Amino acid sequence: MREEKTLRYYLFVYLLSLGGLFVYLTYQAWRNDGYDETLIYSLLWIPIFVTLFVFFIDKITDLFRGKKSQTEDQKLKEYIDSMAKAIDEELDLLVEDYRKLKESHRFQKGLHQAYHIVQNGETEELSFEYIIKKYPKHSLEHKAMMTVIEKTKEYMKNNQQTEIE
Repeated sequence: MREEKTLRYYLFVYLLSLGGLFVYLTYQAWRNDGYDETLIYSLLWIPIFVTLFVFFIDKITDLFRGKKSQTEDQKLKEYIDSMAKAIDEELDLLVEDYRKLKESHRFQKGLHQAYHIVQNGETEELSFEYIIKKYPKHSLEHKAMMTVIEKTKEYMKNNQQTEIE
């Protein structure tokens, strides 16, 4: 998911353009034996225009690129939420266990790989067997991933049946 650009980002763009312009003006002052008054006034408005230009370009590109990636991100979020609900229903886990699963990079990667299988199907390189092999047999991650795989297979089976009808 893409992160929104904050005020801190645009402040950094402003300060960077201000610094770059100041270095340029200092070079011009050294080369021409003094600062030109009109160039000093440009320190006031050029960084503001550069920052506004970057802001508008970011917003315009978000309009064109954003819709497709937002729907994909929304589908992924819905999938992860449904898998979390399935894990909650199937396994009797403590809050600490959920925290461990959330912080486990390996488990999160497995969730994303399972979603990739839902979207694109199983391949030789990526299959449910490949995903489950990464976890020790009696670990919490293994139990949770088995639940995810079962629910994912049910989900894929239901989607195939609705496509056929």
